[in-house]
Amino acid sequence: MLKRILVPLDGSDRAERAMTVAARLARGSECSILALRVVALPPFRLARYGEPAQIALAVIDVAREEADEYVRSLALRPEFRDITVETRVVEGHVSEEILDVARDETCDMIVICTHGYSGLNRWRLGRVATQVARHASVPVLVVPTHDEREASRAVGDPVRLLITLDGSALAEAAIAPGLDIVRALAAPEHITVHLLEVVDFFATVMADTTHQDASSSVVGAEEQALQAARAYLETVAQRIHEEHPGVNVITTAVLASDVADAIINMAEDSLGYDFIAMATHGRGGLQRWALGSITERVLHTTHLPLIIARSPGAV
Repeated sequence: MLKRILVPLDGSDRAERAMTVAARLARGSECSILALRVVALPPFRLARYGEPAQIALAVIDVAREEADEYVRSLALRPEFRDITVETRVVEGHVSEEILDVARDETCDMIVICTHGYSGLNRWRLGRVATQVARHASVPVLVVPTHDEREASRAVGDPVRLLITLDGSALAEAAIAPGLDIVRALAAPEHITVHLLEVVDFFATVMADTTHQDASSSVVGAEEQALQAARAYLETVAQRIHEEHPGVNVITTAVLASDVADAIINMAEDSLGYDFIAMATHGRGGLQRWALGSITERVLHTTHLPLIIARSPGAV
């Protein structure tokens, strides 16, 4: 259950899309929003004394005043009138401050947009959103600026969530925050959760070294891996049915040589998913799902909002 959502903002209209999404979640879960504006420090070292330091400090002071006025006026907009919106302005390195505030203010989710300002102040995916998603101790909902469906979504519309799993307990960290989000947006009978496990073809083949006949070994390994994935997904689906009555759950296990590509193709097909949920880590060894590989590729490629949950014990 969501209680407090952190929304980092940079003063741009595009970054405010995250605020719109957070507002819908806040209404559905009756939680509050903490709107955060980070005044970034200059990208160069400041002198301690003298006129350059005084000028730089004056610039930071002005930026802080503007930021404070911005978040305060944002919180008073009519579209957020029925929501508890707190505001905070801090100075420092953007991603680090976001993570610190999320921790210190006991937020249980971060909603952040992929892009904000253009030019030197642009909050690029590789500079802020990715860093936050990689290191946050709470789930992060990354909202793409080019997703136009949020504005047209009405209360009560069906919601479709794709959760990617790999058979490990670590990857299951994505289930709870994914369900928290869709349950805030729709009644259980209007929610479809699609559990997807993409079996890595190369990892499966390399892990099966017990047979002498290479061709039969490959075929046997593939079928065994798919059967195991289907059985696992049905177990998870049954658990979701028991914990969330009314939610429709479907499962799919597929074999692919490119796991990230298979996830993206499934998510962005004609079925019209609204969210993808993934964990930062999954299996160890060859099938490890680390943010630096599969999850990050999906993050950089998908046109859908992506829920990223940090796996317990992930480093």
